[in-house]
Amino acid sequence: MKRKLAIIFSVVLVLTCITGGIFAFANDNPDAAELTDKNCVIELSQSIMHYTGDKLTPDVSVKYNDGEAAIQLVRDVDYKVAFSDNVKIGKATATVSGLNDYKGDVTANFYIAPSQVKGAKMISTEMNAITVQWNSVSGATGYHMCVHDTDHNKWANYYFKPNVLQHRIIGLMYSSKCDIVIRAYTDIEGKNYYGIYSEKVTASTKDAIAKPAASGYCNLTSKPVVTWKSVKYAARYSIYRSTNKYSGFTWIANTDGKATSYTDKKAAVHKAYYYQVKAARKINNQFVYSRPSNAVWIKAKKTVFVGDSIMEGVKAYKAIPGANYVVKIGMGTYTFYEKNYFKVGKSTVTGVEKVISYKPDRVFIMFGMNEAAYKGNKGIIEYYEYAIEDIKDACKGVEIVILPVSPTTKNSGKTIPKKKRINSFNAAAKKMALTNGVKYYDFTAPYKDKNGYLAKKYNGGDGCHWNTKATKLFAQQMIKYAKANR
Repeated sequence: MKRKLAIIFSVVLVLTCITGGIFAFANDNPDAAELTDKNCVIELSQSIMHYTGDKLTPDVSVKYNDGEAAIQLVRDVDYKVAFSDNVKIGKATATVSGLNDYKGDVTANFYIAPSQVKGAKMISTEMNAITVQWNSVSGATGYHMCVHDTDHNKWANYYFKPNVLQHRIIGLMYSSKCDIVIRAYTDIEGKNYYGIYSEKVTASTKDAIAKPAASGYCNLTSKPVVTWKSVKYAARYSIYRSTNKYSGFTWIANTDGKATSYTDKKAAVHKAYYYQVKAARKINNQFVYSRPSNAVWIKAKKTVFVGDSIMEGVKAYKAIPGANYVVKIGMGTYTFYEKNYFKVGKSTVTGVEKVISYKPDRVFIMFGMNEAAYKGNKGIIEYYEYAIEDIKDACKGVEIVILPVSPTTKNSGKTIPKKKRINSFNAAAKKMALTNGVKYYDFTAPYKDKNGYLAKKYNGGDGCHWNTKATKLFAQQMIKYAKANR
């Protein structure tokens, strides 16, 4: 039994030696080709990587030249790869070691650069400067900032020490938009290796002068009026006009720095325009302009005022100089519609026809003082409706504004309507306006005393007609309407 065991042990030992000799021979192949720096090319998928805190391992490709042709070797068959120093910022190494038919070690280096700069932001802006700050990056030996003034297509580069995390960029132009990016870098063996740029910071220097906030309306003499709020440092304002909201603006006028409005007297009636305003400041004896204001749409509306002796007084006192009137003492809704009181060319026409001849965009009508004292509302309102219908049919898109009868004094004569009667008529007129798709504008509140009668300071003498102050107030009330309904 002992002899058999000894034989078996001897056989196993021999087989083990033979097997070991075979594998030893395979790992130390005397015919294996030697990999060297001269016959071997190592290609890395990335020669520069960026720090993450993890081991970085670029893909490795190896070509071997046997003197006749370049052979693409197969990883883990012809060679294996080991990495060292591949976590921290600096130089890392990939070591290629031959396998099977190849032997020897060849190395290739790659570099780990800093991570991306985070937290970049603008913290202040001035007329010629922008201040930017950012977060520190571990392992950085400095920072590089690139600034692009996009409005003037100018570039600038700045370099900072690692303890600098904020910079005030000076020498910029006012009203300039800039794109700013920052990256960290590390000096490795005398050469700078850069991290990824931060997210872009877009910032603008302050304007030399603020842009105006513009508005506007068509005045009572059919001219567009552009208005704006005054701007600090303004030495003048420039007005521009276009028929397109987004382009084609051309200069039409300058005003002094104290002005807050401009009337476009050259605007064509019935035509709509867009207006912009620029404020200008003097710097080094030169005008520097703001950005343009918002575009303001204004139509040059042909405006006509219609009425009886009250409106005749507005015309006579020149409360609205240059306005268009269809007025007559004693005229009411019936005579306005039926009687030929007016001239158009050589023809005698009704008040309605005279209004239509103007081709108006807006018509203010005020009737009732002569009729309300004697009649009920029905007949007056009926002819009001006839007139409105004819004007609307002849003048497409016209804006008709019905005005109420103004208050009278408590002790006015018998032929003058009293407060109760006026209130009744005005309520009927308002209802009629809404029913017929036209506007109703009650301008009369400032004319009334605390009891609802015509205030003494506006009484023209007979308890219903106006004095000069009252006509001026009427003009102010109409301008108020025009501003609110441009």
